[in-house]
Formats: sequence, structure tokens, C-alpha cells
Amino acid sequence: IMRFSSIKIGKELEVKVNTPYLEKPLYDLAISMDITEKVGHHKDKNWGKFVLRKAFAKELGTIVWRTKMALEQGSGFEQISNKFYRLIDDEEFAKESNIVAHEKVKVRDKEHLYYYRIYKSLFGSPINEICNSPRCSFCSAPLTYPRYCYTCGAFPPR
Repeated sequence: IMRFSSIKIGKELEVKVNTPYLEKPLYDLAISMDITEKVGHHKDKNWGKFVLRKAFAKELGTIVWRTKMALEQGSGFEQISNKFYRLIDDEEFAKESNIVAHEKVKVRDKEHLYYYRIYKSLFGSPINEICNSPRCSFCSAPLTYPRYCYTCGAFPPR
């Protein structure tokens, strides 16, 4: 399930977890700033967190202009992802993707199918969950937040 659990883990371990982007002083500052301070243009590209990039450009050099990478890139996690491609052959993937499609779940790749199998074994198919809210168009889970699916990570989920 796609949630950052650092605060919950911190409480369990009795460790204070700071979330600077969610704390009131920084939040209030960000709300008070003009959009041009938050999003700016540098070397033919628009950049978010622009004021932070400008503030630390001298100390960090070109690293402040590094593009965002997926968490698994550079951490070695992609090696685990490759394992799923060896575990599920193409015929099995095609067949099971069609079955899952009847549950209104769009399986992206073999890794996604592997995780969906685990999810379904624990919670059942999301389409069977009783729900009075809109559903994610990728996994059919109920949406508690309209811009992001906490179940599959879809952004936007509709």
C-alpha cells in the first residue's frame, strides 16, 4: 500500500520524525510565496522547489538541478524487479492479465502482477470491496484522496 509510514514507525520506535514540508512554519511560508518563487525556469526546463534549488545552488552545485529519480533507481532495487520478469513467463502474464482485467485491475507489468497476487490473497479483489466513493481507474480500489491512489500509487487515479 502506497503510504509513507515513517511517522508511524517513528512512534513505534519512540523516535521523533520530522516532516519539514508538512510543518506549519514552512507550510505557511510556502502558501505566502508567489508561484514564480516555487516553480521557475533554468536551462530550458521548468523546475519545482525552485526557491530551495536557488538557495543551495552555491553549496551543492549542479546536484540541485538533478532530475527526480524513482526511489529504486540507484539503490539496487531494480535487481529485485528483474527477478519478477524471470518468475512469470510471457504466456502466464498475458493469460493472468486478461483474468485480472475482468476484476477491473490494469496490470502494468510482471512485477505489478506479482504484487497484485499477494494483495489479492490477503484482501481479495478491490472490485468486491463495498464503497460509496469513486474508484481508481487502474486498480478499482476506493479513492480516499481524489488525486492519488493509496492502493496502487496511480497519479492521477482517474
